Amino acid sequence: MFKYIIAAAVVYFVFFNESDKPHAVSFQTPEVQKLYEEAKFFTKFVGDIEPPKLIPSTPKELQKMYCGGNQCFVSAIYYRGNIYYDNSIELNDTVNRSIIVHELVHHIQNHQYGPTYDCDLWYKKEQQAYQVQSTYLKLHGHSDKIIKEAIKGLTCPT
Repeated sequence: MFKYIIAAAVVYFVFFNESDKPHAVSFQTPEVQKLYEEAKFFTKFVGDIEPPKLIPSTPKELQKMYCGGNQCFVSAIYYRGNIYYDNSIELNDTVNRSIIVHELVHHIQNHQYGPTYDCDLWYKKEQQAYQVQSTYLKLHGHSDKIIKEAIKGLTCPT
């Protein structure tokens, strides 16, 4: 059984003041670069775009970005060109890495298609991100059952 529910989102509907932006130190590592290359490979992306920064954030900061400060569960979010992730998750865990891969797909999609304001396109983007995440998990010896469940529960954040 997975320790974390895989919840990820692309948010184009929630905006707040710059002063509300989470304050965290970003970092890049060769491992993260490898995840980015895998995401590009699985999405068949051809081109060269700057990878996003990974910014550790508190659950409260993530909730503010994803659900307007209301109580919700979110492990990571692609927001304003960066990936913010729950600072309590271990990035050396394959399941947690798959969450980052999911968000990296959203970064690639944003550069390919721009922001999403349409529910049909949002749903297609989420399906692709979850498909890449599923492939990543299976290639690393993990079940993708939780991904299939997440796809069933997708609801457009209008």
